Amino acid sequence: MKRSTIFLALIFFPASRIVAAHTAKPEKVALDLHVMSMCPYGVQAENGIFPAVASLKDFTDLRLFFIADKSTPAAGGTPEFRSMHGQKEVDEDLRQLCVMEHFPEKFMVFILERNKSINDSDWQKAASLAGISSSAVQNCSGGAEGAALLSKSLEFSIERKAGASPTIYVDSIAYNGSRSLRSITLAICDALKGKGILRLPAACSKAENMPPETTGSGGGCGDNPVEFDALAVVETGCKFCGATLAETIKQIHPGVNIRIIDAGSKEGEGLIKQYDARVLPLYVLDKKVEHDPNFQNLLKVSYAKSHDNYLILPGQGNYTPSVQLRRKRAPGQIDVFVKSLSPVTTAAEAEFLKFLTETKASDLTFSFHYITQAVAAATEAPASPGPASGKAAGVPRRGDKAGHPASLTADKGDLEIDEDIRQICIFQHASIDNFFTYLNCRNQNLDDTMRASSCIEKSETITKCIASGEGLELLRQDASLIRELEIKDGPAFLWENRYGPFGWNEADWKSMISGVKQQ
Repeated sequence: MKRSTIFLALIFFPASRIVAAHTAKPEKVALDLHVMSMCPYGVQAENGIFPAVASLKDFTDLRLFFIADKSTPAAGGTPEFRSMHGQKEVDEDLRQLCVMEHFPEKFMVFILERNKSINDSDWQKAASLAGISSSAVQNCSGGAEGAALLSKSLEFSIERKAGASPTIYVDSIAYNGSRSLRSITLAICDALKGKGILRLPAACSKAENMPPETTGSGGGCGDNPVEFDALAVVETGCKFCGATLAETIKQIHPGVNIRIIDAGSKEGEGLIKQYDARVLPLYVLDKKVEHDPNFQNLLKVSYAKSHDNYLILPGQGNYTPSVQLRRKRAPGQIDVFVKSLSPVTTAAEAEFLKFLTETKASDLTFSFHYITQAVAAATEAPASPGPASGKAAGVPRRGDKAGHPASLTADKGDLEIDEDIRQICIFQHASIDNFFTYLNCRNQNLDDTMRASSCIEKSETITKCIASGEGLELLRQDASLIRELEIKDGPAFLWENRYGPFGWNEADWKSMISGVKQQ
């Protein structure tokens, strides 16, 4: 189940033709990168260098070489290769070289896609997304052509005495700075200045205005990684609550040793109490992580010091928690969070209705909540999603006891607030069948503001809810809950008032619900 990682997602770009090995023209900057394809530091360098090269495609020649060992074959024999991360890394080196040879305009896109899950054996997915023939790559990498390409690539690395991944040269000068897009771009721009090019491309000034670095400059495979221990406290009885960041942590800190601890064990309970954890997984990193070259760049945004160790902060920017420890489990309850005027919401609602109809899950209860944000200070009673029967009228909700409610805002302004109130009142006071009938009618044309009046059931109770302020009050309670769960976008869902929140399209929620109910 895919989760959010410490690192921001890369945006694909149209890659220009970049030849893997040739002599740079005098007016261009030669950028040589030597890597092990599965080295986290090499991956980090590629993720910064490739976008920089793409933004300066007319001014840069990139050459990518691999680092490995090769045995000398007997006459007529095939050489054998060995790499730090095993045979799987040799196989990946061969595939990437074959892509560079046969699909030079697409190899950066392929490698960036592979870097998102470099340890996944399913490389064909990246090939498909890059528009590359998997069979052509397989035929090349599995035969003499691939072996010849890797042998030639290793010759350049041996000649350069490049033993650590990554080893970077800009115009034959060793580069040891940050591997971020900003720093790599500025390094290329500085080299252009050194060539006497005064009219620099726009990418240079753009890079100068980029935010501070988030990518480390030290460390590499082949160097001695900083070793430290980390603990991941998880609810082991939950099928989808594992240490979802474990692989990401290993990529960022190759020397980490992660130990998984059951939250229900004595040790797990002690750690939860010690660190006052409110969500799981709980990640605790030993203070030795301070010596890792990537530590300082992540400290401000992703790590927090606690009891001489460091915690990975939960939240939208880092990772989505699986278990809300301070919420009481409500078996069979699903809370759906939507934006009423979003086309993505209409698709999710149709999918959810189909699921309810096909499964006839009599033991499943659900609530709909509407994503808004409070824009003025208010003291609100904390809201909890309550169960609503799939057959009965809606969810009992508590009102605001403080008497000073906050104002609300939504993506599409007051029109969306009005639609939220309308739907929340229908859900609260009409039957579930009538609620979905309204959605089916209203969702036919979200831009038609007059459509709501023709779709809504004529009901004194619903009309009173909308006009009296009851609906607005219910919507404020949703805003309080959404703030508590740190939901920034939708559709999203919370399962059994305890698990999540999860993005609607980031999980096979139907399988997950079925799996939990079978436990």
